[in-house]
Amino acid sequence: MRRKLWIGLTLIIIMISLLGCSMDAKQGNIANPSPTGVSQLDGADTEGLPSVRPSVEVTATPGQPEDVKYNGKSIKIEYYDLVQQKQVETSYEIQGDEKSPEVAMEAVNKAYLEGVLGTSGIKTNSVIYSDGNIFIDFTSDIYEISLGSEGEIALLDSIADAYLNNIDAAKAVFFTVDGKGYASGHIEIKKNEAYKVKE
Repeated sequence: MRRKLWIGLTLIIIMISLLGCSMDAKQGNIANPSPTGVSQLDGADTEGLPSVRPSVEVTATPGQPEDVKYNGKSIKIEYYDLVQQKQVETSYEIQGDEKSPEVAMEAVNKAYLEGVLGTSGIKTNSVIYSDGNIFIDFTSDIYEISLGSEGEIALLDSIADAYLNNIDAAKAVFFTVDGKGYASGHIEIKKNEAYKVKE
């Protein structure tokens, strides 16, 4: 009888703590994160993954679109490989118009989304480079990629880093969806608020 009571109490405590974490996660704001409220990738070792998106104060609006000058003839891509459970670096050979701001986005699609995750690439309405800032407007399809909050941050980081690491003059990367702020349920980014800035 004592053993059943002990097991019952243990299960109740576990359920209460899980419910508390779940409620914290629903209320957590990734832009101003607390230690709770960040979900883990199911069954994955998340060491090396970003735990939360750092708060960024930089704001800007797109100005006159400009050509991009990439550092070389290939784009260096970094991403967190869920299968290998580690940070991976690869490169993508620039093909076509090497001054187009879409090239780095295409590189992430080919090397990471299609090559590793086996999903179709992320579609964009526009990619604008202006005064050292990259403004990427995704279609709402981006919300259909289901990676959990840390996987989503890893994906957005790999896109932002593809620009910041491969364009010397790049200063910051901004994300919107269909012209509005990015709001996936895990991450909220106001329109014209930088997701990531060059350190």
